[in-house]
Amino acid sequence: MDKYIKSSSDYAVISKDFPLISNLNMTENISLIKEVQEFMSVEDAQKLAREYLKLISYEDLGNKRVNNCTEVEIFYVKFIRALFSDAQNIYISTPFVILQSVVNMDEIINNLLKYNSEKNIMILDLNSNEHRYKGSTCNTIR
Repeated sequence: MDKYIKSSSDYAVISKDFPLISNLNMTENISLIKEVQEFMSVEDAQKLAREYLKLISYEDLGNKRVNNCTEVEIFYVKFIRALFSDAQNIYISTPFVILQSVVNMDEIINNLLKYNSEKNIMILDLNSNEHRYKGSTCNTIR
């Protein structure tokens, strides 16, 4: 998987290996990328981050810090942060390592689809987890 990711260009990765910044709240973690890459004002970037959280009914998450968040909440923040990046491709690497308590990805995938992004989103997972995607809206490529 790592070899595949490294062979690509123009990507953002969501994985256990890329943590959020622990001394920032979730809104700040998301908005920071817009502030740095696009020189967006802090106020505008944070407002946009809150709008993205609200789209999936997680608006209350914005003021929490990493240590007060569930693994699902952290995943959504990482995903929105990746959407905010300049990268055209988003790779979600082994989501069941990040989301250990999640049995079925349907609700998460449906929430990700709410963003209606034009970015290429690819879930990279192990063959042993294939059964977890049965009946899902995900296409499987081997």
